Amino acid sequence: MIPYSLIIIIDYTKQSLILEFTSKILLENYTELINYKNIETCLSNINNLEICNLDIKSIILDSNILKCDVTKDIQIKNFPQIIQYIKENIINYKKWIYKEYKNGISIENVVSTARYKKRLTIYNKQKELEKSTNIEYLRLLKNKEEIIAYFHNKIRFELNINTVEQIRKFLQISNNNLMSVLYSVANPFLSIINEAINCINIEENTSVMSLHEYERSILLKQCDYDLQKVEIIIRKYISKNTSINRAMQPYRELYQKLKATKTNTTDIKKLLI
Repeated sequence: MIPYSLIIIIDYTKQSLILEFTSKILLENYTELINYKNIETCLSNINNLEICNLDIKSIILDSNILKCDVTKDIQIKNFPQIIQYIKENIINYKKWIYKEYKNGISIENVVSTARYKKRLTIYNKQKELEKSTNIEYLRLLKNKEEIIAYFHNKIRFELNINTVEQIRKFLQISNNNLMSVLYSVANPFLSIINEAINCINIEENTSVMSLHEYERSILLKQCDYDLQKVEIIIRKYISKNTSINRAMQPYRELYQKLKATKTNTTDIKKLLI
């Protein structure tokens, strides 16, 4: 666990080796994240610990990824607004849930089996790096101040991919070979955002309201402008053949008007492209 998380499992009967590590293994090059250019550095840094002697070239040529976290760091100043936007625009609160943390938020689908589990965590990377659990790690770095400065106002999007099947699907690759995974140019974040969050842009014009909008505004007010509470009520009255997403859409649009916030500052899709 110190100075960074590392798992090494060797099974001589099966002639197999399992390695698990995070991008902190890159030390001074931590900001690069793990990619096809620095994977050799990752493995070399394990050898430098003198725990074991890895055959780096063989691992690069012949190994498979069983699970991984795909990450992307983005400069964002209005992070609390992003969190609020996500909470208010979950497409279906029965299929997707959010959990709010001190430094971020996670969204995940409600499923019973791990093979279908999808989980996206969004958090303030600088605050996470400055936690007491990272003190030993930071002490190792010659460029500690430079790295902390790099992560100032940086928000990390982290997608947990826990099965071989999901890796192929999200990264749009035909096999789980190490280099196939690292060479992938797919953007799996957009897949989750499209499925879980209703990203809409509406003109800010609240001066005129139709009768239907007025009626909807009353329900919004009764629910303290909490769209999750609104959805619970809507589900009681719509028919089984009616899409909950379609029924909720007018309420989301009206909510955005009433809030009179500029959604282009919280357009998550644009941030991830």
